[in-house]
Amino acid sequence: MLKKLHAKLGRFSPAFRDLGHLDEYRAGFREKNWADRAYLNQIGCLVSIVIVTLGIPLDYIVYPDHFAQFTALRLFEVGFLALMFGLTTLPSMRPHLFRITAIFTGSVIATVCVIIYVTEGAVSPYYAGINLVMIGIGFIMGLTFREAVFYTTFSVMAYLFVSVLAGIPDDAWRIVINNGYFIFLTGVIAILAAYFSYRVRFYSYAQEMQLQKSNEALQEMDRRKSEFIANVSHELRTPVAVIVGPAKHLLQQQANLLPAPARKVLEQIVRNGGRLTKLVNDLLELMVLENTSQTTVSYTRLDLAEVLKVCTDQLAPLFGRDNHRQLSTSWPSYPVWVEGNESQLERVCFNLIQNAYKFTDPDDGRINVELFVENDQAVLRVEDNGVGIGTEHHEIIFQRYRQADGSTSRQSQGTGIGLALVKEIVEAHLGTVSVLSQPGDGATFTLRLPLTENQAGAPAQQPTDNKDLRREAESDYLLNFDTYSAPETTGKAYRSPGKPLIILVEDEPDIASMMLDALKADYDLVWLNEGSTADKHIASHLPHAILLDHMLPGKDGLEVARKLKQDPATSTIPILLITANARDTLKQDALDLGIDEFIAKPFSWVELKARVSNLVRRSDLEKALSERNQELSRAMDDLRRSEAQLIQSERWRSISHLSGALIHEIGNPLNVALSAVRIASKHKNLDIRNEALEEAQIGLERIGNLVGDLKDFLTPENTPVVESVPLHRAVAQAKTLHAERLAKITITEEGLHDTLVFGNKNALIQTIGNLIGNSLDAFDRFKSQNPQISIIASRDTGPGGPVSRLQILDNGPGLPGHLIPTLFEPFNPGPDSSGLGIGLSICQTMVTQMGGQIRLVPSHKGAAFEITLSAAPDQLLTTNPASTKDKQATS
Repeated sequence: MLKKLHAKLGRFSPAFRDLGHLDEYRAGFREKNWADRAYLNQIGCLVSIVIVTLGIPLDYIVYPDHFAQFTALRLFEVGFLALMFGLTTLPSMRPHLFRITAIFTGSVIATVCVIIYVTEGAVSPYYAGINLVMIGIGFIMGLTFREAVFYTTFSVMAYLFVSVLAGIPDDAWRIVINNGYFIFLTGVIAILAAYFSYRVRFYSYAQEMQLQKSNEALQEMDRRKSEFIANVSHELRTPVAVIVGPAKHLLQQQANLLPAPARKVLEQIVRNGGRLTKLVNDLLELMVLENTSQTTVSYTRLDLAEVLKVCTDQLAPLFGRDNHRQLSTSWPSYPVWVEGNESQLERVCFNLIQNAYKFTDPDDGRINVELFVENDQAVLRVEDNGVGIGTEHHEIIFQRYRQADGSTSRQSQGTGIGLALVKEIVEAHLGTVSVLSQPGDGATFTLRLPLTENQAGAPAQQPTDNKDLRREAESDYLLNFDTYSAPETTGKAYRSPGKPLIILVEDEPDIASMMLDALKADYDLVWLNEGSTADKHIASHLPHAILLDHMLPGKDGLEVARKLKQDPATSTIPILLITANARDTLKQDALDLGIDEFIAKPFSWVELKARVSNLVRRSDLEKALSERNQELSRAMDDLRRSEAQLIQSERWRSISHLSGALIHEIGNPLNVALSAVRIASKHKNLDIRNEALEEAQIGLERIGNLVGDLKDFLTPENTPVVESVPLHRAVAQAKTLHAERLAKITITEEGLHDTLVFGNKNALIQTIGNLIGNSLDAFDRFKSQNPQISIIASRDTGPGGPVSRLQILDNGPGLPGHLIPTLFEPFNPGPDSSGLGIGLSICQTMVTQMGGQIRLVPSHKGAAFEITLSAAPDQLLTTNPASTKDKQATS
């Protein structure tokens, strides 16, 4: 029963489902439950004290005669409950909570029972006090299911005991039963409430423990992640220094001795080394801020003006060197003392100036850095005339890993760490940072730090921590935002006529330059450095393949690919997507768009060349296949035209053949008839005249048959009336067409009276007659000995249901093999035939119109034709003595 109840209640709360998977938390919950029980016992004691005390005026109203007695009893119970309350507050009494619960609960029940006994016993209205006790047991005390059953049973038994002890009047049983009924129901409710309350509290505890474990695991993972990033960042510093240091030394000491390609590579190393060092420094600073509780950051008294001067002196040479940006600075002539960490405050100054540098125009960018004192605060203001920031992004830019333009088509480099570091460092120094900006109007960042007291003595010295190298990296980082030698963005990077054309869409000039250098020997190359117009340039060039970066300014690589695949002119050009993003969802999105290949940064030049070569070969094969398809299409058009010409030629050939055949087939019997008429007109001998007239009649009948066959062929019945036709009747009428000739041969029939078909009666008679006539003609032409014709009917099951098959076989000479493939084609008479060759064609047309099929079947001798038609139900057969006799004979 409880399982069914759990299943139903489980729909509303998981606490009522099977909790077996949470058994590991039961021991801990029991410990916690005992701690909660002390608190719940205190609540139970306080509630009991209030209820018992409020019963004093009730006693005065209901039983004034016992008021003094009941008041004394209640005050005693209140005092006892107060004692129990005090005991539950003592930690030393925690192991005895079960006994304390039993004692104070029992005391309340005993007090109620005494009042019931003194008043009216079983019929006393104070039985409701038992209900109140059980409600407290179920909803307040936090008891287990067994404890609730015990205390509830004890309460009910106590009421029954005191009722019996006080005596139950004969006329009071109804009241006793009524009171007992409500006490029992209250007890059941209290037990269920305690049971489900216990489950809910256990489930909540288990959920809290699971959440706590998850949080601890996440915190541990976060701690390990931070340690890993910090360790990796520290480890990266050494190889970066080894790479950048010698490269910078060569550029400074031997630049004039180096060839241009080598100098170009060294400049790329220095620029990107500075970029990597900047990222490593930011990550390390971020880890320091995340682990401030575990890492000691030294704060000393600093001159903020001196810190700012060091930063601007480091960055000043970059202004006006390869660009027209201007940097103006101002600060007080006296020290501006603040309490802080020199390295972190330098990071703030560098980041603010670098941020302004990134977003100003190289041709007319202006950056103003100002430091002054205002209201016991040091105020640093960095103002630029760059692109500006929308109001909706003012909060976002100070959040970690967030940027004003966080899309894959953003215009600038960055990780979203720089300004977040500024905010966190400034706040760690008890300062504030804010921004004032609108799109197109530049940006003004204002930093405020509290001044420290001007104490005597020099400020404490801090560890150098490779200050010079760190500061040089800050200036090297800005080299990535200067203009420097690079291929034109919309023209040929390397002109190589006759080679396969490749278009590279890549916004990183260094990456693009190296890729172009790697591919220039084998391909004609075009470089585009942004995505907004890439699809138009590609459509105008129609390259063999496209190398497309994922993250592009203006329009990201996936959007460019979508545009290209939607354009029929560029949809077949293979695309290689270049990405540093290893997400599977990115690959799935790219595959859905029809992108052909992927290559992940960093990649080897061997892999790049191999993938590009595969794409070019594929493009060449697709173009060759397209050309072959076009040739095939043209050939098919020529074939259709030739077919039409052949059909027209065949028509004229057929007409010519028909004309010749008609002249021959009609001319011969016509000449015979005319000669016979002339003979008959000249001779008076009756026998000679009759013989001549018979020959004339035969010739004219021959002409009439030819005309009839030709009419049937040229104007076949389009929609013959289909009805149920008994085969034996159709065969009988067909035989009358050749009665005289059939009298000289042997003909056998089998199964005709048992077969009924759906067809056109006249067409069926004509078809059977034509087939019999063909056999008779063959007998006559070849002077067959003992000629025989067999007509056999049978029933079978075809794909569309029951069918009837009629075979007409003869023992004549058969058909030559070369005639069989064209047997049913019109105007195809045999070599010894005297007809037009349209008889079998007419038979096929009529059988097909009846929904049937006619074919030549193999036979060991002679010719055998089979007609297949839909079978009609046997019930339609007309019963007559002849048919009955036929059935008996064949069986």
